[in-house]
Amino acid sequence: MLQESARERPTGTVARTSELIRYLAEQDGEVAVTTLARDLALPPSTAHRLLHLLMDQGFVERGKRFQSYRVGGELYRLGCLVSRKLGFTELADPIMRGLSAESGEFSMLTLYLPSEHKLTLVHTVAAPNPLTYRPELFSQLSIAWGASGRAILATLCENEIRAIYLKTGPSPVTGAELPPYPEFREELRLIAARGYARTNAQRMAGAVGLASPVCDSAGKPVGSLCLTIPEFRFDPSREPELGAILRERAAALSHANDSARMRAY
Repeated sequence: MLQESARERPTGTVARTSELIRYLAEQDGEVAVTTLARDLALPPSTAHRLLHLLMDQGFVERGKRFQSYRVGGELYRLGCLVSRKLGFTELADPIMRGLSAESGEFSMLTLYLPSEHKLTLVHTVAAPNPLTYRPELFSQLSIAWGASGRAILATLCENEIRAIYLKTGPSPVTGAELPPYPEFREELRLIAARGYARTNAQRMAGAVGLASPVCDSAGKPVGSLCLTIPEFRFDPSREPELGAILRERAAALSHANDSARMRAY
């Protein structure tokens, strides 16, 4: 049997590009072009050329370190399109149907995009009580605005939270800026303590959002499970009840996702 270093490498442009995309997708973060070229047995000039072709299509973007690269937003978007039909959403669908039936409200599932520090909405389940608005699937959204994002943000480390805070623009609904950092950080501590976030009209006018994070076994966020309710129909006295339901369902999805990953390995 040949050793790994002696195995034949793909030589065509399509094969090499596919291998490069696969390699970047399997990394935890950005990777130096010299490391990439070495690991894929590519001449540095070829690695640079392929990376720039992929950057033109949005599949790759520059990292923060000099001559480093990482997966780009378009590749994340395509992955999320596929995920709507496979894996995570299949696990989530029955849990979300139970959530919508028990709460009477529209439920949503988001995926966290760690390289982008954003999220994307990948699945929704309707409820007996209709919505007067329709959330948009698969667009990239800030995690600093809206319950679905803040539930995730509250699970991140201090450095990540501060970096996201500093680069977040005004509310897409009201144009308001984020509150001063100590006030914002205290809100995230409260979200983490009670296990869910609640916001009013931060991502969509006339909507109340409630969301709980979905995490892996190491506590890293995978996404969030959410309820969206028109403001005119929201009863604040129901918030503790709805929050408890969300926590329970998000914990069930976290467990199911971890179990599925273990079976895959």
